[in-house]
Amino acid sequence: MKITFLDIYRKSKYKISKNTNAGMGTANNYGTNLLAKAQNILIKNSIHYPPQNCLYSMAVLRKQGNEVIYSDKLINNNSDIYIFTTSIVNHETEIESISELRKLTESLFIVIGPFAECATEKYLQADNSNNTKIIIGEPEGFFFINSKNINLNFLNNLPNKVIFKDMVDLDSLPFPAWDLVFESSKTNSIKSNMRFLGNSNSVTIEAQRGCPYSCSYYCCYPNIQGKKIRFRSALNVVNEMIHHKKTLNAKNFTFRDPVFSISKRHVEAILNEIIKSKEKFNICIETQLKDIDDEMLLLMKNAGVKLIYIGVESSEKEVLDSAKRKNLENKTIFEKVNYIEKMGIMIKCNYILCLPGDNYTTAKKTINFAKKINSSFAQFTIFTPMPKTPAWLEYFPKLNFDRFEEFTMWDLVINHDRITKEQSIKLKNKAAYYYTSLRYIFTRLPRVLQNIIFN
Repeated sequence: MKITFLDIYRKSKYKISKNTNAGMGTANNYGTNLLAKAQNILIKNSIHYPPQNCLYSMAVLRKQGNEVIYSDKLINNNSDIYIFTTSIVNHETEIESISELRKLTESLFIVIGPFAECATEKYLQADNSNNTKIIIGEPEGFFFINSKNINLNFLNNLPNKVIFKDMVDLDSLPFPAWDLVFESSKTNSIKSNMRFLGNSNSVTIEAQRGCPYSCSYYCCYPNIQGKKIRFRSALNVVNEMIHHKKTLNAKNFTFRDPVFSISKRHVEAILNEIIKSKEKFNICIETQLKDIDDEMLLLMKNAGVKLIYIGVESSEKEVLDSAKRKNLENKTIFEKVNYIEKMGIMIKCNYILCLPGDNYTTAKKTINFAKKINSSFAQFTIFTPMPKTPAWLEYFPKLNFDRFEEFTMWDLVINHDRITKEQSIKLKNKAAYYYTSLRYIFTRLPRVLQNIIFN
């Protein structure tokens, strides 16, 4: 069969991703002043990855002998099946794409992605021929488990809503089909990229799925991937890295695990396996600061970790409490971030403005605390109750939006008790000045530029 994956994005002046937020997606709209707009352009041109479920599903279906094509443009190439990736941040655009393509072909449509489960009827109604199937669950697992049955007859006889709740062994899946994305880059408008790790080709990778932490109140990962952790073997992870380096000249690897170091034994096994391979990689991970000790930090540095994302969220304890979030003391965060930076590993601190307990003053305190920490990168999002989280249920009566595409994680979509929408924009614009301080320019910017240019 000929199968085309349609990974469609709406037009914007800022980065839109379906890979982030457990597949729900994000859209990095940093604000409205000149500095924010400049950051919008920079990040849009520096970071982009297709969703993990798309990459894995393409690999599984190709291994079964199908011709598989990836496109980020809406095309009619006479495929037997068109598979649409979905997200909350591109929802209306995806609906329009399904309706538009249905006018041109009678082929089977399949819709994948966690937001498809939240808006099932809208995706089905977009196809007036009733020839669309929605996979609720991990699509790569569905295609893998049913590998002997994947043909048009089998797929056409499925119900419109295909519920698949099995969790497959991640080691059993073929490596994600990044080569199809790189092949398509000649005609697609968006390139796979992670410029802040260096000039090499860039890919994403997973070492595990699932997260048991309490931030599940507002974080999508535990609610979509589950709280039970599924680990890949260290050897399988490193073999994938070596494979992409040899076949695609990819040296930049961004781990999409919600908390990379959730198991010290597992992460140490991966880092030691990388060191043992003697391959040179530039690695980005996301983790919790409390999980990093001196022994792990040294392993990270020797394995090629160049950038670590951590969640600080807020400088104010009562604000963190309002979001059911626990964190280290501010003094400890400051000391640990600067210690890691001195070790030669860049840190990106993630902050959330307009949390339930925030007011304009406490949010400004968080921005000022970020400037005090002075990490290599700082990201300021806006509290957004997402579907499939407890926060969504609690704040549903306060939601104030016209389109799901407003759920960017950078725009206020609730009637906040203490912060207006106009104030939230002012806070974003204030945060955009983070990179203009002389302290940042002289202490952090030189290494950031060196990493981009020479790695």
